[in-house]
Amino acid sequence: MENALIQELAQKYGTPLFIYDLSVILKRIQYLTDHLHPCVKLFYSLKANPNPTLVYEIHKRGIQLEVCSLGEYRTAVESGGEPRKLMYLGPGKTEDEIIKALDSGVGYYIVESLDELYTVIKRSAATGKHVGIGLRVNPAQTIQGSKLKMGGVPSPFGIDEGVLDQAIQAVKLHANVSIKGLHVYYGTRILKSDVVIKNTESVLTIAERKMRENRIKLEYLGIGGGLGIPYHSDEQELDIKKVIQGVNERLNSFILHNGPIQIIMELGRYLVADAGVYISSVIRTKTSRGIRYVMVDGGTHHFAAAGGLGSLLKKNFSIDAIVGETRGTVRQMLAGPLCTPDDILGRNVELPVLSKGDLIRINRAGAYGLTASPAMFLSHRLPREILVWQGNDSIIRNYDEYNQPVIRPVSL
Repeated sequence: MENALIQELAQKYGTPLFIYDLSVILKRIQYLTDHLHPCVKLFYSLKANPNPTLVYEIHKRGIQLEVCSLGEYRTAVESGGEPRKLMYLGPGKTEDEIIKALDSGVGYYIVESLDELYTVIKRSAATGKHVGIGLRVNPAQTIQGSKLKMGGVPSPFGIDEGVLDQAIQAVKLHANVSIKGLHVYYGTRILKSDVVIKNTESVLTIAERKMRENRIKLEYLGIGGGLGIPYHSDEQELDIKKVIQGVNERLNSFILHNGPIQIIMELGRYLVADAGVYISSVIRTKTSRGIRYVMVDGGTHHFAAAGGLGSLLKKNFSIDAIVGETRGTVRQMLAGPLCTPDDILGRNVELPVLSKGDLIRINRAGAYGLTASPAMFLSHRLPREILVWQGNDSIIRNYDEYNQPVIRPVSL
């Protein structure tokens, strides 16, 4: 995204801002759908960025939707998602969620524990309606290379592989419930192609073994996703060509030996992170005990990940300055407006000497930005969210839209 456009939008809409370039998202979708095996169905994980306009535009391109709450479910349906094509998962579903999801006919309902399974069985018996489910598996094996491991370790997610047979046999005792698929997710933020390929291979091996041992036929298999984005200077881009080649080869072999099956790949940050930037204006500067501080009008209440939330090591995102003339550079602390010492968006960042009115841009801000931040902290107003597309720009979330903003389509 060109700095000139960012300056124009900052002047037009004020700061702080999240700005998303729809063309970046659409190019990534097109590349994946053109090159992945035809049996692969892409799902967009709303938790990465649930803005309804983004969800609407992504779904329009044939990407199905994965939700983890009734709020996300509502966004998905209002964005055109049909319940029979939605995936609903999460380890802590309430009974109310379970009932509403099952009664609405969610097509990919993923069970994450034996207790949840028994609740589903009880509901199907009470209504007399048939329920098709997927079982999420917490695999016995751990594969290294994920920034956040979600499989192969003690976890609230999924049914441990060691008791999976118990779950399958329990389902077989009830005519109104059937197993349609298995779902395995080893982890997220994976930046090595061989790790993604090994994950896929492991999922296929588990599925093949469980189908044989339990004499079941699966309609779908969730291989996770977890494709990573390099946020920090010491990280490398994921080689997506190698990923696709390796995954496609494994899928061809699996189908040859086991017959046709739908493969589900869930993507969140990989679709939207690169499309977004977070823009903030410099309010003032100060020097404290030899350290230069730059106070900006945005902060970790909008973009907690940039401040290091959830990371063991607080490393800077890619940050640029937008200034009007050439200046010397210096290390600076980028501090937000919150009354907490944790409100730091960048630590000792080498940037041009900043002054009041200059802009900073934090890159790769399209995923886990506002949605993963404590926006209510200190009661500051929300940042606006802006979508740009083919020379046009529009607000897709305004300052006061704390709940679900309306869908504002920008494409034909």
